[in-house]
Amino acid sequence: MRQQVSTREDKIRMIEGLYKRKEDMMYHIALGVVKRREDAEDAVHEAFTSLMRSIEKIPCDEKELDAYLTTAVKNEAFRVLNHRAKRERFEIRDYEAITQENTLNRLLFEEIQQYIMQLDERSKEIIYRKYVYGRSYEEIAREMNLTQDNARKILSRAVKKLNKLYNKK
Repeated sequence: MRQQVSTREDKIRMIEGLYKRKEDMMYHIALGVVKRREDAEDAVHEAFTSLMRSIEKIPCDEKELDAYLTTAVKNEAFRVLNHRAKRERFEIRDYEAITQENTLNRLLFEEIQQYIMQLDERSKEIIYRKYVYGRSYEEIAREMNLTQDNARKILSRAVKKLNKLYNKK
């Protein structure tokens, strides 16, 4: 069926009809590129949305519009795929940076641990709770039956003592 349309409303109706008839086919085209259901759905949706935004520029012939839409879905699927690849490369770099940071932190902690062992028990306990277990001053105070202010002061003194011990080496 070759249908020629001229008005904006006619184009909108034609696109809506095309969407209803071709949605599954467009989804499978996109899925063939991106290999993930969610990404394929996003590509089809974005292609139709883009088509509606640029309705004045699209072909007036339904057959031409069908070809235009197929190309738009493929292009959008490749855009989604490229975006995902960039995001995954970024996530891999983040993972590598975090891994390196964690390794460095572990090595530093192992070096500092010999100095921590020279502290009194309460200072050691606060150091571990704050820096190893990530507790807040409020949690440390509650767990050790101290005020928050006391927990801060004990930690501050312990860190100063660690600095002295470390700088002696």
